[in-house]
Amino acid sequence: MGYASIAEQKISDDDIREITILYQSGVSMRQLGRDFGVSHRSIGYRLRKNTIDKNNNIVPVNRVKRGSKVSGTGKFKWDEFEKHSEHEKAYWAGFITADGYVNKNTIRIEISNKDADHLEWWRQFNATIKNNKRRQSCSMSATHPDLVKWAQNWGIYQCKTGKEIFPAYKPDSLVLSWIRGVFDGDGWFSMPKPNNVLVGGICSASWDFLEGIQKFLYTYNIDSKLRSFYVADKLPHHKLMFYQRMSFRLSELVGGHPNLARKWDKVEEARKKSKAMSDSTIELIYKLRRKGMTHRGIATEIGYSYSAVKYRLAQGGVLSVTPA
Repeated sequence: MGYASIAEQKISDDDIREITILYQSGVSMRQLGRDFGVSHRSIGYRLRKNTIDKNNNIVPVNRVKRGSKVSGTGKFKWDEFEKHSEHEKAYWAGFITADGYVNKNTIRIEISNKDADHLEWWRQFNATIKNNKRRQSCSMSATHPDLVKWAQNWGIYQCKTGKEIFPAYKPDSLVLSWIRGVFDGDGWFSMPKPNNVLVGGICSASWDFLEGIQKFLYTYNIDSKLRSFYVADKLPHHKLMFYQRMSFRLSELVGGHPNLARKWDKVEEARKKSKAMSDSTIELIYKLRRKGMTHRGIATEIGYSYSAVKYRLAQGGVLSVTPA
């Protein structure tokens, strides 16, 4: 039986209606999975497949045809956009802050062509969507003066690079949805070698912007490090970094959009690795390392891979211990 049919069997239409409302209000897919007794992937599958209209009825999501060059070239439906959930719009405000821009009365987003499905949400408002084969990208453009005013209310202005604004004046619940959008646009997770410890981050040319996010997340017990990188003749490049446990907490708090689940898969991979060993095995690793045994020696002793041992030692802060 395929994965899709499993997802359909486990979640009823009534549950989908409730799940969609909760997700749009800012609840993460992982939390929804726990609440409804299914995997977060099943939640993501149904959110990609269906949505709810203004009458609370379940309707299929209209898919963007990747082969088409242009779709939706009429007048932007501002009235329909305005009816949507504030949390859903907050998410897109964050995504536009990261991966979009304003040009006069037009808002434009451009992303990799492999994520083209993510822009299909805008088709219902008659936004213009184009695929650029040469650049291997997909773009969305929507023109309406009220849409630009909405973006400006979220601190998105023309020529915003390096001048991004953290919306501290918005309610916390909406800011969480906004951060989800920012991370989906400019965030990343990786497990760099040799330690394979999960690292997450958000990139920006604005220090104050990232510092606003840092202070806000700190109120939710998510600590982070703010670092700067300088390249000649270019704007300073800043990164807000989240290490291991903080990345787990960030995932639990804001999650990610189901269309961009691949970005958050690193968190799941790291979570599985961190749970793969029993507490007694982890204690034994620390004990052997403090006695001076090498990483490979420990791996041979306990029957785990060299990289798994280094991963656990890095988590426990004893990676650099040397023999006495």
